[in-house]
Amino acid sequence: MKKKLSNEYYYSSNPKDEGFLEAVRHGRCYKTKMRVSDLPEWYCDVHRYWWTRNVINCKGVVDVVYTWVRENHFMKDSMLRISYSGKIEEYESESGFGEWRNVECMVFGGEVFKALAWIRKWSGVDLGEVRKKFIEQCEWLRDNEPLFAPEAEDYGKWFDERLEEELDGEV
Repeated sequence: MKKKLSNEYYYSSNPKDEGFLEAVRHGRCYKTKMRVSDLPEWYCDVHRYWWTRNVINCKGVVDVVYTWVRENHFMKDSMLRISYSGKIEEYESESGFGEWRNVECMVFGGEVFKALAWIRKWSGVDLGEVRKKFIEQCEWLRDNEPLFAPEAEDYGKWFDERLEEELDGEV
């Protein structure tokens, strides 16, 4: 029987950790004897925090949702929610805060571009809604915080070029 791979792995950039991955499955984290080099080619290495990295599965993705914060910075608080099981849905919790269903993985900040490029390559997910939200974010920055807006005349074209650049560096 084949062992099912987790959708998301973590590892520390601290050499004392010996490079072994920790897997996340059903919200629980456990140590493995695998290294990044043991994973299939559709796993993408992205930063999580300065000392920790994620390795996310970019194959089998069925839905993605991009959110951003109206602030005076670009991509710092942006988030990409990823689902392997169904459509991602936002709902209001009992506490009155927005919650999300079917989110199995998240990518933050500038690493969103890398994850999107890999997801497009390995899963073929339609990124039209993500692209639209990205353009909305750039236009808001241009109109409200121009010092933080990307320098581009066409934000859609700039978005597409960024995705291509992420794959150009792929080994």
